[in-house]
Amino acid sequence: MIETKQNIFEEVLNGYYHASELLGEATDTPALTPRDKRDYLKRYTAAIIKMPLTANQNRFLRYLINILEDHNQSILSTLVWCGNHVNVMPVDVKLAYRALSDAEKNQVIYELALPF
Repeated sequence: MIETKQNIFEEVLNGYYHASELLGEATDTPALTPRDKRDYLKRYTAAIIKMPLTANQNRFLRYLINILEDHNQSILSTLVWCGNHVNVMPVDVKLAYRALSDAEKNQVIYELALPF
C-alpha cells in the first residue's frame, strides 16, 4: 500500500502503471476498468503537481517563461516553438531538458500554465 504522494510518484517512475497496484487493491486481471483509470490519473496527477521542482526543472521553466514573453503570453506558440527549436537552446538549458523525464517536463508545463 502506498502511503505518500512521493511514493506514488516513485512507483510511477519505476514503471508500475497498473492502477489497482497503486491503489493498494488486489487484482486477478491485468485489465483496467474506467474507474481504475480515473482513480489512477487523479493520484498520479496529484503526486506530480505536489512535487517541488528540481534545479533542472527550474532552469527549464525560466527558459520557457522567457520564450513565453517573446510569444506574447501564448502557451501554445511557446510549446510549438520550443519543440521546433531544441537545437537553439542554450547549452545549460539543453542539458537540463535532456535530463528531465516526461513526467518532470509535464510538471514544468503545468507550472507554466498554472497562472493562466
